[in-house]
Amino acid sequence: SYHIERITIKEKRMKKQDKLKIALLHLSPKKGDFHYNRLMIRAALALAEGYETQLSVTGEVAEYGYPVASFKDLRHLPYFPNSFIFNLQDVARKYKMHLLLGLLEKNREHNEIDNAAIHINAWGKLQAYYRKINLINSLEYHFYTSGEEIICTEIEGIRIGILIGEDILKKE
Repeated sequence: SYHIERITIKEKRMKKQDKLKIALLHLSPKKGDFHYNRLMIRAALALAEGYETQLSVTGEVAEYGYPVASFKDLRHLPYFPNSFIFNLQDVARKYKMHLLLGLLEKNREHNEIDNAAIHINAWGKLQAYYRKINLINSLEYHFYTSGEEIICTEIEGIRIGILIGEDILKKE
């Protein structure tokens, strides 16, 4: 069994009668246990699908667990995109659900670690990739590459900005 703390379902009113049903996935990942965390994310998405959710959102680094203690912890970190991302693209398509997921990924482009959030749309396409901008301490600066810009994506006609953790403190 997986420790899914809770799933909070919110409805965001759009035009007149339309709503966007959002599942906030409150998970308890085990630090560094990709297998467990990935299965837990999949189980939470299946639960959210039962509520006819249009958008499911995980927390920061849900796939890996938080915090990272050393580079040794990251030696098995997969390059992005990887088989788990491809699998989630299939899940998004199957459930017709948008996914916003917090991940640690080794980026092929610059071969460094990103504390990232991705948007997989309801058709299974990777629509947005965002890197955390405000790294808060020397540990994060030591492990991660800082992002440079806030990314917006569109979900069911609503423009949504993607932020991770302390990025909310950025003045822009």
